[in-house]
Amino acid sequence: MKNSFHNIGSADKVIRLTIGIIFILIALLLPLTLWRWIFGVLGAILVITSLIRYCPIYSIFKFTTLDNKNENREN
Repeated sequence: MKNSFHNIGSADKVIRLTIGIIFILIALLLPLTLWRWIFGVLGAILVITSLIRYCPIYSIFKFTTLDNKNENREN
């Protein structure tokens, strides 16, 4: 089975996960407005991209935050 390509490094993963969780918590505390949806969706996107370690926007610009070539492979 072929491994999927990762373009998010360890530091980027932690930052995305932290900010994503904060955004989701903010969304849960806000009244039902447009801002609640914006924070909720952005938080979910950040959490999902940090868990799968792939960012489509990075891929479009051929950008990566991987620390080294070994981090690109799953063990």
